[in-house]
Amino acid sequence: MVFKYKVVDKERCERLDRDCFERFLLAPWEACREEVVSLEITDGDLVTQIEHVVDELDLSGLLDSYSGRGSPPHPPARLLKVMLYEIRKGRCLPTEWHDDLKSNVIVQWIAGGLRPSLATLYRFRDRVAPWIDDWNAQVLEWAIGEGHTQAKRVALDGTTMAAYASRHRLVSTKVLSRRLASLEACCVADQLSLAIGRTPGWMAESLAGRRLQCERYQQASRRMQELQQLNQRRRSDKRRHPERIQVSASDPDAALGYDKLNTFRPLYNVQLIGDVDSLFVLAYDVLPQVSEAKMAEPMLDRMMQLTGCKPEQLLADSAYATPHDLAVYDAAGVELVASFQENSYTDQKRSQRPAMLQKNQFRWLPEERAYVCPQGHLLPFEQKTSKQSSSGEQVRLEIYRCAPEHCMSCPLQTSCTSVPEKGRTVRRHAQQDLIDSLRQRMASTESQRLYRRFRPTIERIFADTKEHRNLRRVNGRGLHHAKIQVGLTILAHNMVTLAKIRSETVEKMAA
Repeated sequence: MVFKYKVVDKERCERLDRDCFERFLLAPWEACREEVVSLEITDGDLVTQIEHVVDELDLSGLLDSYSGRGSPPHPPARLLKVMLYEIRKGRCLPTEWHDDLKSNVIVQWIAGGLRPSLATLYRFRDRVAPWIDDWNAQVLEWAIGEGHTQAKRVALDGTTMAAYASRHRLVSTKVLSRRLASLEACCVADQLSLAIGRTPGWMAESLAGRRLQCERYQQASRRMQELQQLNQRRRSDKRRHPERIQVSASDPDAALGYDKLNTFRPLYNVQLIGDVDSLFVLAYDVLPQVSEAKMAEPMLDRMMQLTGCKPEQLLADSAYATPHDLAVYDAAGVELVASFQENSYTDQKRSQRPAMLQKNQFRWLPEERAYVCPQGHLLPFEQKTSKQSSSGEQVRLEIYRCAPEHCMSCPLQTSCTSVPEKGRTVRRHAQQDLIDSLRQRMASTESQRLYRRFRPTIERIFADTKEHRNLRRVNGRGLHHAKIQVGLTILAHNMVTLAKIRSETVEKMAA
């Protein structure tokens, strides 16, 4: 594909009134003279897709963020196009964009011949952060308004991405306290212009470096306090020794856990809601945690924020079907399609238990609020209690107990209870009605058919972003940069998806 640009006379433009260029630099290849340069662009479809959608975006907030003082800045729309094109090609670092602006004719064409500095590219990446959600919301609004997606049937899943921090530089409470005290003492000495002497190998050598390092260690100290408090709220058998809890000194926001390659390292959790009937990503978020507990409510809120609506059906795996999440889905009016796996609150593993009658073999009588055992004996309500889950959350339970005289003479005694003199008990969760409803719904053929569409829908998006968009590691320190990278990747994905569907629609109408 051949694109043509007219080349501008730079010296002439510098003499012109800057206001006529709307406070921004004029690209050298803008239409100002008759001289024409033709470029052979081999990736023209992607370039056209990104340019057309970016030209439709409302960039007023970004434009107003420039003060209008000093030398004219580079045009934000062109920098945004360059950034989204590079991210779509899997080049997420501003250093890579800077190199391509020198050597890649496609990127040069998108930039209009501009050559922003490396510092400009880094600053622009951080500048666009407040408007990424707004731009994603605009693209999704067009997709829903034009009928390309109904946003009614979605799939929810998550994955981990490595933080921009070494897995070999994790510190415990004792090490963190000792290093922070040394850093603060050195910073005080720096302010008083006192000689420090030889610094340890882990400490920054420059004054500015020590100041930044001290701020990160103070942040790590606050993070350590939070982790210690969470650890104390855990169940006693799940509680770790305080000295075994670690944080990353270089990226305190990151959570520590095992990645897909079973490597223990600092991680961030990326959550996506994908449309089952298209490739649009309807919601996304990045969280500093490894587990997927209690993700239902924040992800539904994110979808409401980006699309203005909530789904009718949500496909997910069993990690998103906890009793707490079921209550959230029920309150939001969302039908969950997922398998439920009930957690065990006992110390003994299920595999070590003898074969016993399970709770699902006892019939529930909703009107009488009681259970009936396989032998027909009634288990009335006895009391309410609570158990602490491994994460420290209090789970409310109801206890139903059979009369001991029935259990003592029951022929199923050995396979029902080990203490017949006390009577068999059955515990009922506070959300047991929702659990039973989910299990009954998942037993239908239609639910099983829908559930089989879950993996291909969401895993295709994760595979594309990781393998082709380089979304395996954060290219910056902290949760802030992780959200920027994921947000821009999803924005480029949705823009290209919208442009492709529009193009296919035009071709069908023409045919």
